Amino acid sequence: MHEPASAQPLGPLEDLTPPIRPPARPGVMVVASLTALTLFIGLGTLRQAPLIEQEIRERATAAFTDAGYDWAQLVVDGRDITLGGVAPSAAARSAAYQVAAELEGVRVAHNRTTLRATLSTTDGAESAAAGNPGAPARPLALVLRSDGAHLTLEGDVPDGDPTARLVEQARMRFAVADVSDDLSRAPSTAPAEWPAAASAALSALLFLEHGEARVDGSRIEIAGLAADASLRARTRQTLLRSTPDGYASAARIEVASTPGTTPTECQAGIDSLLAAAGIEFDGGSAELRPDSVPVLEELRDIVQRCPSLRVEIAGHTDDSGGARENLALSQRRAEAVMEYLVQQGVALRRLTARGYGEDQPLVRGTTPEARARNRRIEIHMDSAG
Repeated sequence: MHEPASAQPLGPLEDLTPPIRPPARPGVMVVASLTALTLFIGLGTLRQAPLIEQEIRERATAAFTDAGYDWAQLVVDGRDITLGGVAPSAAARSAAYQVAAELEGVRVAHNRTTLRATLSTTDGAESAAAGNPGAPARPLALVLRSDGAHLTLEGDVPDGDPTARLVEQARMRFAVADVSDDLSRAPSTAPAEWPAAASAALSALLFLEHGEARVDGSRIEIAGLAADASLRARTRQTLLRSTPDGYASAARIEVASTPGTTPTECQAGIDSLLAAAGIEFDGGSAELRPDSVPVLEELRDIVQRCPSLRVEIAGHTDDSGGARENLALSQRRAEAVMEYLVQQGVALRRLTARGYGEDQPLVRGTTPEARARNRRIEIHMDSAG
């Protein structure tokens, strides 16, 4: 994120915005300030940090020392990390965040870094504001933060219709009073797919209890906490489906609720998962669509948590085409799901694939909506030997 020339480096700890996190979570705030390649830990003499914080602190010390990020500041709170400081370049800013986000044991990483203002970038921004078409483009870095009840929009964005539409979309999804528009607008030209990328980040973020989404360069990143596995799958699936061409996306999402392991709880978890985000195939084929991977991964986890249960994978189609062809297609689709689960480590002896064709519709009718509901994969678990 580019700051004006008057921007100053981050000050003391109280100047850093703390990360959004659920209330009343146990943990001791440990302040890590990286100076001269060393993390000096504040409050360490007052109280001993929990073991998980100590381990993350040690990993962060080694990783940031090796990378040479002496400009960075860290706030470690339990398994969350907030990265601050004034980065010398956009590349260094992005790379430092990546190091923090990928540390083993870290749940959520928040990026509060800023970019060091330089004469060339400052002049470029002023020239652009003056309408100079030859001025360097101002870098775009959009950040969306939600605690489930309030949404904050921050970052450098183009001053024009794409940004106005994004803010309008945010206020349509949240109450107007619950949206804070802290965006820094400047005359600039956004990439053609930037509005779609910003919208994808917003749409995915809204499924989380709390989280942060970023659109930086050609990458969309989202991190946070989902209420359950079905909402985590839906968040990831929404992000995959809506990420525009030319952009890469990544999601780091934890689940708040502890999943059950009884037969009833396992079946309920699967039903909730498939109701929130179904398993999809390419039209008329048994080829799994890439955006079905998040659902399949959650399905695998549920099945593995319930090792004593047998699983029937049931394929269903709509009434388009012939009954015989539909029966064969539903069988191939069920087998495709079974093959995926086997590849992911589920024992084949626990699985059965069966196609039912068009014989068990959920709803009657020939509308596109009715047919879409009838095309589905169902999972049935039982304890039969």
